[in-house]
Amino acid sequence: MKGVSYLIAGIFIVGIAACHESSTPHVVGGSCTYTTRIIQAEILSVDSINILYYDIKFTASGVQKPEADTFYYSRLYQRNINSGMVHQKHLHAGQKVPFRVDNIQTGSCNPLVTRLLLDSL
Repeated sequence: MKGVSYLIAGIFIVGIAACHESSTPHVVGGSCTYTTRIIQAEILSVDSINILYYDIKFTASGVQKPEADTFYYSRLYQRNINSGMVHQKHLHAGQKVPFRVDNIQTGSCNPLVTRLLLDSL
């Protein structure tokens, strides 16, 4: 019976030790440097979500691979575009739009940051 008690105590101690976190946690952020490229994206579609919002489907080559990738504005930025912006910028299929791609060089920030540059239209 004593052997079982020692076994349970040993398992408990090993379990506690395994759950202990390092005293120096991994820090995300800080000063980071990026290389920036501006590439051309092409709008494939401008889709109405409802009366107030749209989503844009677009393609761009050279973001993470040489071939073209397809993106959705809503998935990249976790929001849709308001209808005022769509009408003000006359966004439509076939339109070329600058697409900014920042790749991390140093630091521990987000390794890839993108921005569809609609303000420049």
